[in-house]
Amino acid sequence: MNEREFDKIFALMEVSFPESERRTYVGQMGLLANQHYRLITETDNAGSLLQYCI
Repeated sequence: MNEREFDKIFALMEVSFPESERRTYVGQMGLLANQHYRLITETDNAGSLLQYCI
């Protein structure tokens, strides 16, 4: 996942969860190094983010 894609997902997380229930940008990005962590996204034909699952 590239940084631009991650930024879109993180922006969606920021409006979806209260601050007390989400990690910092750096903390969330750090999870991507964990082989057991998956961030699954779905995009439309234009490449726009439709949804994600954690």
